[in-house]
Amino acid sequence: MSKVQVDTIDTRSGTSTMQIGSTNTSTINIGVSGDTVNIPSGVTIANAGTATGFGGGKLLQVVANNYTTVATISASGRTDLFTQAITPIAASSKVLISFSVGMGNNATGVSAMNLRRDIASGGYADIGQGSGASSHNGAAGGAYDADSNVLRQISYVYLDSPTYSVGNVITYKVQYYSNSSTNQYINRANSNAVSSTSNIVLMEIAT
Repeated sequence: MSKVQVDTIDTRSGTSTMQIGSTNTSTINIGVSGDTVNIPSGVTIANAGTATGFGGGKLLQVVANNYTTVATISASGRTDLFTQAITPIAASSKVLISFSVGMGNNATGVSAMNLRRDIASGGYADIGQGSGASSHNGAAGGAYDADSNVLRQISYVYLDSPTYSVGNVITYKVQYYSNSSTNQYINRANSNAVSSTSNIVLMEIAT
């Protein structure tokens, strides 16, 4: 093995890019066990590849959808509310999902929120839902209230472990379920005395 010992490696005059490695596929090692690699203040590290070996729990990206539309739901069963897609940039990541929905009505009955996931247009499936309910298994509770001035904000957080290939688009959908056809409202109270916004946030977490 050859060894080159120098104090400084710099670009040639008139150039601004230094290339380490060229046509041969190789592994480039920087330092040995016990060494410290310093990144000085003001230096930018631009990564266009895949970063591995840095440990889990790193936040890789965040995407979000703020849903401001005031919608009226007047049918029983499931109603699609909003979606948000994320394309993981690393393998085996987890996706931390949080959503919040503002709801108002003046009725009684059974209601719930459902969370669904689609990977690479393969079809939606429920995730994060409960089990054993006599009427409907949801991911989060719904909101029935006999006070027409009340607007309830329903929030939910779920850590998903999807199976995918890097480059696949993963889309999450929030649905509202009701067993009543009485008018119910998204982002406003039944009386329209109070309004709100709803949202969904997706965070890719490295494992």
